[in-house]
Amino acid sequence: MKINSLSKYVLLPFLSFFLLSCHAQIQSGIIDYDVNLVPNEDGEVMKEAFSDGATIYFNKDYIKLVKKGNLESGEFTITDLKKQEESTYVEVMDHRFAVLFDIKYISPIGEFKMLDEYKTIAGFSCQKAVAPMGDGQMVVYLSKDIKVDYCPYAELDGFALEYSLVMPYGQLTYTARSLQTKEISSNDILPKESYEAISINDFNKKMTDLMGGGDIDEQQIDFSKISMDGKLLSLETLKDNVVVLNFWFTSCAPCKAEIPQLNELKKEFQRQDVRFVAISFDPESVVKDFMQTRPFDFEMITDARKITDDFKVRAYPSTLILDKNGNIVHRIIGGSPNIKKELKPLIEEVLNN
Repeated sequence: MKINSLSKYVLLPFLSFFLLSCHAQIQSGIIDYDVNLVPNEDGEVMKEAFSDGATIYFNKDYIKLVKKGNLESGEFTITDLKKQEESTYVEVMDHRFAVLFDIKYISPIGEFKMLDEYKTIAGFSCQKAVAPMGDGQMVVYLSKDIKVDYCPYAELDGFALEYSLVMPYGQLTYTARSLQTKEISSNDILPKESYEAISINDFNKKMTDLMGGGDIDEQQIDFSKISMDGKLLSLETLKDNVVVLNFWFTSCAPCKAEIPQLNELKKEFQRQDVRFVAISFDPESVVKDFMQTRPFDFEMITDARKITDDFKVRAYPSTLILDKNGNIVHRIIGGSPNIKKELKPLIEEVLNN
């Protein structure tokens, strides 16, 4: 079609208006994000988990986030925008759970400040907002062209096309690479299968049951072993203390990622009746070599295959909390980037009972 000079003056402003109007009408679609982790000293083991990027499916009611590396496992996260609730959907041993996120498991976020700074992301103009977060800050770039308000862990006007978070393992940044406008219904986002809604603490208890450890809760499992510093550790010698037992081994990546937080946790309870004991089936020589470059401040038991079998440890790391009589009262299965925040209130609860 040939456009004469007069048509250009008429059509070009119209097309510009049309494109802007299209932006203003975006209420659902699909966004692909690049994900970059700048790990801290102890976060290198987490890089692989974020190397493949992520995809968000959104409408005015829900956000569904799928990390590309989780496609085979089927794990995904859904945020209910009306309730401001986030749940992670997982399938474990033919059981399906919707695990409700608890904000206490991330670094505290302060008040956001909108800045007069803009940049274009995936073709959209975005305004910068910052807030203190832990020892650093959370940085967000928000688009007002998408008529859905979404920002992880914060209620802000606009859709976060880039956000950078301070996590226990380093600085994690999501940056939108492309946005596809598409009609996405709630049925497209919500799972077809039935999932059991559950808190993080109850999920950990379920994992204990599924992995064969539930039958020993509230029981005493006696053990007796000389620690690496020459002390006899047993239920008798630990009596009258709350005891935190961490089961780990030196080549376990999530075990290693937890160690800095576990060291901090021990320091916080150093003036209270709490003993921290790490138990590994590795030989003492292997653990000693490991600790030359990565200190682990717990009392250390090595060559402990029998103890791990007696406690029916099926997954690593696993952390048990014993009351002052040696009864198992809490068990955390698997690694957590927020292990300190998960364990601290449980230890305090047992101390106060």
